[in-house]
This record gives sequence, C-alpha cells and structure tokens, in this order.
Amino acid sequence: ELHAEIQKVSAEPIKVVFDALSSPETQATGYAILAEAGSIVLLDIPAIELLDSKPSHRVFPAFVGESKELGIKLYRAISGLLEAGEIKTAKVEVLPRGLNGIADGVKRLELNQVFSEKLV
Repeated sequence: ELHAEIQKVSAEPIKVVFDALSSPETQATGYAILAEAGSIVLLDIPAIELLDSKPSHRVFPAFVGESKELGIKLYRAISGLLEAGEIKTAKVEVLPRGLNGIADGVKRLELNQVFSEKLV
C-alpha cells in the first residue's frame, strides 16, 4: 500500500530514503522502493534481513559508527535541501485531544493507516 502511494507522488527512481521512524516495516518498505544502488538512512538499528537482501544497496544507520559523518553532513545540509525542493516534507496532521491523542495516533501507525503524513 505505502509503495503504491509513494509511486503516486514520484515517478522518478528513489535514490535515497531517509527513514525517520525506522520500524522493521518502514525499513522494509524504504528498502523495497530504492532504485538500483540506492541508499537508505535509518535512525535505528537496521533490520538484519535488509543487510543481506540486496548487496547493491547501502544501509546507513545515521549518526552511528561509519555512518556518523554522513549523518552529520545530512543534518547540516537538510535545511538547504528543503528550501531548494530537493527534499519534500510530509503532510502534517495535528491529532485531536493534545497528548491524549497520541495513543490513537500510534494505533493508526501500527495498523498501517497513515500514509505520507506526519502525526503531531
């Protein structure tokens, strides 16, 4: 489902995925949509199955070990990339009920009911 939604937004090959959630599910989806020799940047430890499945792809746990320098460069460049339109932000949905709405938002994430948007 998510893969199809992403293809609606961009017909271009996806060369870099920045997975801010980095759950096993989002890692698998991000990895699946990568163009040949693409890279995925994760904010959590990579799922083991990702490391073995496509040797032509690169996995970077941001700000950790060998990827620390890449993570720092990305962090420094992200504002300019956003301003230039090179990186598009997700839609934002403000959850009702303030902090009390967090549990409902997490449930929607677990049920894969959130597509290309950020819950706040």
